[in-house]
Amino acid sequence: GHLNFEHVKNKDKRPQVQASAYTYDFRANYMNGLYRITQEAKVQFAAEMRIDGGTEAMYQLRVQSGAERHREALKRMLSVGRAFVTPFNMKAATRQDERSRVSMWEDIRFPIAAADQAMVERTQGFGVDCIYVGGFSKAEMESLPPYLFESSGLPSRAGIYRIGRLYGRYNIYYVPDLLNETKSAVEMLLIGRSEQVARNPILMGDVAGANIIPLAANNDLAEGYGYFQAIATEVNPHQESAVGAALVQITGMEG
Repeated sequence: GHLNFEHVKNKDKRPQVQASAYTYDFRANYMNGLYRITQEAKVQFAAEMRIDGGTEAMYQLRVQSGAERHREALKRMLSVGRAFVTPFNMKAATRQDERSRVSMWEDIRFPIAAADQAMVERTQGFGVDCIYVGGFSKAEMESLPPYLFESSGLPSRAGIYRIGRLYGRYNIYYVPDLLNETKSAVEMLLIGRSEQVARNPILMGDVAGANIIPLAANNDLAEGYGYFQAIATEVNPHQESAVGAALVQITGMEG
């Protein structure tokens, strides 16, 4: 029933709420590299290609750092996700005479929704935000009509990139050479996202941002730059937050 805490007998019975905090170790690792160029090559870059070799090299180091960091984060999320697998058998061989490929993909809503709800329950806070797929799943999704899959419009390219949105809800990213795929079975890596930054399953931060250090010329007049960055990429040490990843394994795709 309803308690009136203003009543003289209930004034000492008000509920009490407490807050506590726990600290965890979060360590950084280093990304660094060197670039040197002779004066002859520097002149040729400038005269024939109209670019500065040092600037281009430092830009590519930053791109490589981001790509390696992204892939490392996905490998760690994949290790977490293998503990939370939702299987689904499409049974394409026995159903293709009665149903189209598109309608079969509509059925895949179920395992993804099931994995999404299971993630919410075990993290007690958030569900699936993005899904990473391999090349075979990418090709299947890109053949779906717009009401199921909305393409990002980006051209195919090397590396990890966003390809679109599935079922109007899940952001889909292509990742090469990470997930198991055959003609009849694929894996999808589902990763959650929390509105609270500290509760995301993977935590990333810069201890020291990208530093570009000019290097003096040697006796051969070769000059260049040094690159240094201290970064942290770790699975969230908070147990309920760390389990925000899952796998959906789809079999029976070959007709």
